[in-house]
Amino acid sequence: MVYTKKHSADFIAILILLLALGIPNEGYTQGKCLIVSDIHLDLNIKAGLQHLRDSDANLDLVKRAIADMKIKLPHPAFIIIAGDFVGHKVQGNDKANTTAIIAKLFHAQFGDVPIIPALGNNDSDRGDYVKPTADFLDAFAKAWKLSGLGVNITSFKNHSGYYAAATNKLPGLKFIVLNSSLVSDQGHRYKGNDKDTVYKEGRSMLNWLGSALHKTASSKKVWLIYHMPPGTDAYQLLSDSISKKAYDTLLWNPAYAQTFINTVSHHASTIKFSIAGHVHRNDFKVFCNPEGRAVDYLRVVSSISPNYGNNPSFEVAEFDKNFNVTKETTYHLDLDSIANGWVNKYTFKYSLPAKATAVNAGTLYNFIIDLKKHPPAKYSLTNYVSFYNVGTASTISDPANLNTINYGRYLRADVLKADQ
Repeated sequence: MVYTKKHSADFIAILILLLALGIPNEGYTQGKCLIVSDIHLDLNIKAGLQHLRDSDANLDLVKRAIADMKIKLPHPAFIIIAGDFVGHKVQGNDKANTTAIIAKLFHAQFGDVPIIPALGNNDSDRGDYVKPTADFLDAFAKAWKLSGLGVNITSFKNHSGYYAAATNKLPGLKFIVLNSSLVSDQGHRYKGNDKDTVYKEGRSMLNWLGSALHKTASSKKVWLIYHMPPGTDAYQLLSDSISKKAYDTLLWNPAYAQTFINTVSHHASTIKFSIAGHVHRNDFKVFCNPEGRAVDYLRVVSSISPNYGNNPSFEVAEFDKNFNVTKETTYHLDLDSIANGWVNKYTFKYSLPAKATAVNAGTLYNFIIDLKKHPPAKYSLTNYVSFYNVGTASTISDPANLNTINYGRYLRADVLKADQ
């Protein structure tokens, strides 16, 4: 994860909306899955949980999180992990070893449940946001048993970590997994030793994505998974307005981001759900076509690691026979009340915009517009802020955190518009 406490606020309301409201036929569920992101395990952090606020995860936290996932959903259809397995201070060969330990813990709890992992910006033995070596990718593929998902490991290594996967249990669903570090630019690679300003592999990956979505459209539906969301880093925007410092506020290279937004907009009917992480908060992005109509949305999930002041969390998602997500439930461990265990506090019933009948891209887009027009009191912003911040307190005295006063400054980061 790169950009400290990042937040994109309006999504909270929407996410809460997403999680709590579900859709009209909420009672019917084809399956359930686990969604996890930003584990950031550091084996050198001392045991115990009480001291972990503003810290990466230690082995105790990761074991406890996985054990509680098993309790909350003993038999998931599959598990999504949206990247950043290793801690921020873990380097070199220790990264592959740490990733292997996490994989063993998941496999021990969930047996042969398919696990679909994406590489995060910290998941490289060469540095932050830097392309990993072939040896690291080989170890990553073996740890997560990607060959069992139909992944060609040679191709996976040649492509620097992006791939497509499927499971026989759900023949109508295809997972397309990107390595978002390939679409970053040199401005993000502050810990790496890399002379490339822009990775050519990023262009190859986006071309491959367009082709894969085109080929899949007539036969399967797609869940699209990656670590770093496109668009603006709202936290850096806010920091810039306070400190007057110049920041790189775009999470992706702008040209690559626009190509991706155009691709998603064009193939919105095939992409049933999109998942990212990176910001350690609950968030979302709405994709609009060139005419400005909302056609798809990205769900940005919060993290296991509490190193940005957030509580550790994971999600259970329910989906219907067409692989539309019908309900999301976020469970978090309040680090100030550890004895209470992992709890779900996010089942609030928020009012959708007039005439809305389901949670989808259009509903979320309308919610953003509506939120800008009406007084904040209409939307119970206290709950909204709590959901976005994964249950941690956010005070008005801290202008770098989302609160009931500054939430509107984040809204600009949540709409992504295609230009062709």
